[in-house]
This record gives sequence, structure tokens and C-alpha cells, in this order.
Amino acid sequence: MPFFLSLAVFICSISWFIFALLGKDPFILVPNVIGTLLGAVQLILYGIYRDNRGVVKKDEMNESIETRTGELQDKKLAYNEDA
Repeated sequence: MPFFLSLAVFICSISWFIFALLGKDPFILVPNVIGTLLGAVQLILYGIYRDNRGVVKKDEMNESIETRTGELQDKKLAYNEDA
């Protein structure tokens, strides 16, 4: 989810939360307390994971391929020995 959309939803929820506090309206207050808390959690998670692009480093990928190739060769040898 884009950062500015998350921020706008959080700000909107806070504004309705304040409006409900001033008007003492529990029907507006309760959903917006939940929305404010979830919006804060969403922004915190965005701050934690914003630099994670999910890109596998080339060295890690090569090691994974080599490990898989070795495993497949071992299985092939074990299969041929049983026959």
C-alpha cells in the first residue's frame, strides 16, 4: 500500500476520532479508535519494512542453485543404485 495513502487514512481517522471526543459520540468514537490504532500499526510496519524490496542477492541465489543441483544429483545417484 502506498505510504501517502496510508498516511491520509491515518490522519482522517485521527480527525474523526477528535471530532467524536469533542461531541461525545461513541458511535463515531469506537470505529475511529480502532482505525487510528490500525493506521498507526500500518505506518510503523511501513517504517520497518520500507527498505525491503524482496530482492535476493546474487550470491545467495547462486548458493541456493548449487545446493539444489547437488541434492538432485545425490537423488539421481541413489535412484540409479537401487535399480
